[in-house]
Amino acid sequence: MYKTDDRKAREKLAPDISKALDRLLRKRVQCIGDALPHLVVKTIAAKADDLMVSALENLYDLLFATEQALAVVVKRQRLERVPDLVTKISSWKGVKPNRTIGEIDDASRDEAAELYMQLLRALEGWKTYELNAIVKLLPISSLQGSHGLPTLVRKVPGSTRRVIPAVIALFLTVPNELALVVDNREGSDAMAEFIRQYGHPPFYVNSKVEFKGRKYKVRGGELVPVISRPPPVPPSMMSRPQSSLPTFWQPAKAPTLSFPPVADSV
Repeated sequence: MYKTDDRKAREKLAPDISKALDRLLRKRVQCIGDALPHLVVKTIAAKADDLMVSALENLYDLLFATEQALAVVVKRQRLERVPDLVTKISSWKGVKPNRTIGEIDDASRDEAAELYMQLLRALEGWKTYELNAIVKLLPISSLQGSHGLPTLVRKVPGSTRRVIPAVIALFLTVPNELALVVDNREGSDAMAEFIRQYGHPPFYVNSKVEFKGRKYKVRGGELVPVISRPPPVPPSMMSRPQSSLPTFWQPAKAPTLSFPPVADSV
């Protein structure tokens, strides 16, 4: 008798992947075009590059289960359909596109886990040059530096075949620029050990960055300080009329002046 795996999809994932998906699912819904606004400009500007066009076709086939990359067409026709491919890829919102910010349920977790594993298996079957080409469209960054303020470097840390599929699958499941950042602050040796143990790199979305008591976050491909906002004013204070003076306020009394008597002149 063969044993069947009756676990739900989310129960099959490594804990860090489940944690990353949970955090991303609670954020505002974004399409790829929102998460990476440079994609359209960069891709169309480089559309004459055969490698870039092939990467676009492969990404489109991965998301929409088509066979654009296998279609036999001349180069001119491939270039003509680039804008359409970019537009459709940019509109991809991943799992649960109608979800509410801050809310998540088990059904959403299962659906996200299933899509992640599906994308991961497909990407693991790609050739190395195809994985390197997809990173030109969906750039992976590495958070580096254990001393002082970390830096964000546009590069794939560690093994291409162990890092790119996991990171790209996470991003395509829930598009957000945070999903494309690998936390490499502990160094390459520590990350290699992490990958050997868990099968994926450490995701930045599961961590936080603080330096000298100040928090930082990734935005627009850069590490920027978090600006703390003042606490909101209670509605009762906002609606209170300000035209009248407080009851405890009393006008100041005018000082009493006294002069010495003037002597009568003789």
